[in-house]
Amino acid sequence: MRREVAPEDGKGRQSGLFFGWWVMLASFVGMVFGTAAVLVFSLGVFIQPLQQEFGWTRAQISVAAAIIVWVSVLTQPIQGILIDRYGVRRVVLPSIPIFTAPLALLYFLPSSIFVFYAAWVVVTICGLALWNGSYNKVMAAWFDRKLGLALGIVSAGQGAGAAIVPALSQFLVSHFGWRLAYVGLAAVTFFVTLFFNTLFLRDKPSDIGLLPDGERAPRSRSRSVPAVESGYTFRQSVRLRTFWIIAAAFFLLGTMSTAIVTHQVPMLIDAGLPAQKAAYVASAFGVSLIVGRLIAGILLDWIFAPYVMMVTLFGPIAGLVMYANGSTGNLAFLWSAFIGFGVGAEFDVLGYIIPRYFGRQAFGKLYGVLLSSFQFGGGIGAAVLGVIRTTHGNYAPGLWGIAATTSVALLLFAGLGPYAVTVPSSVAGNATDTANAREPI
Repeated sequence: MRREVAPEDGKGRQSGLFFGWWVMLASFVGMVFGTAAVLVFSLGVFIQPLQQEFGWTRAQISVAAAIIVWVSVLTQPIQGILIDRYGVRRVVLPSIPIFTAPLALLYFLPSSIFVFYAAWVVVTICGLALWNGSYNKVMAAWFDRKLGLALGIVSAGQGAGAAIVPALSQFLVSHFGWRLAYVGLAAVTFFVTLFFNTLFLRDKPSDIGLLPDGERAPRSRSRSVPAVESGYTFRQSVRLRTFWIIAAAFFLLGTMSTAIVTHQVPMLIDAGLPAQKAAYVASAFGVSLIVGRLIAGILLDWIFAPYVMMVTLFGPIAGLVMYANGSTGNLAFLWSAFIGFGVGAEFDVLGYIIPRYFGRQAFGKLYGVLLSSFQFGGGIGAAVLGVIRTTHGNYAPGLWGIAATTSVALLLFAGLGPYAVTVPSSVAGNATDTANAREPI
């Protein structure tokens, strides 16, 4: 049934609450209980119960985290193909039970470590449609003038998941045991996500007779509203230098982000901090990550996106340098916050620059490939930093190296030209309405 459209407010916009905000709510909830939040943030809670049950080592169980990362690298482009071809709603809704069913079936996990690994491969594949790309594609369709804010709020949902999912998992493990905890986690994910996504998730405003930002129709030719289907195809996009600059930059950012998330606590313990204080420092990282996503999202609507990314990267570079110099103690909270703020801005910027440089036509494929580049770099960065710690006895050489590669990423963003598709005149840094893209390679 086609929804009735609210009358205009006299300025060409829908009066009343724009339905896009409800779509944003569904996307936020989807990120709270998305594949990344449910699988990655709950894993630590289950380590000790699995050790006690099966006698596996912590290192053996932690391999599951690497499996999640590497399988997601392979499946992100598939997610992009599916949502571009069939639409986000038609892919996400059936994926919710497809993802939560094998998660609940971990109740029957046997004592074989290889079955454990295979199970994580299956669960991660089944959750391929519930990563960031699906909800960011929807936001890029519903919002243009407030796209940065929308992406910031939705991305913060993953940060909220980092707080909610471990607490929920620990409650379930403590009261019902780890087997029923997986069933409970799957059930909560299924019912909450399916409820909000069924009610409010829509692919684009035209599905209910609207345009982005609640616009009804342009009143003059000088006032343009971008079409959801506009922009370059995927093949055209990958022939642009801009694409490869962005891919290289996010590969390098991945090496920094995942390495720090993985090694920050043991690095601080090596430096003499008590384990509990190191955990508090990691919490400061998480809080600043959420703040970074919200603030970066707001800034993106007013400031040229590469400038936002460049400024926020000074924080991680400074934090890495100070860690490499051995600065810890109470200052570790500051350095961790610097790094977290910069990491928080990354996904906002990625979701924002794709429609600005390539349009919306192939958003899913482009986001999937570029996110895979980020995650591929993350797998390498975490592994290399661990090897350096083992061979040198400390993290300092690796931290200096990551600070250097993050600086290179900053310079790559400086090399990006003006936006290549129509953007609102309120956005700073937009040279013209139809700025030329970089020439194809």
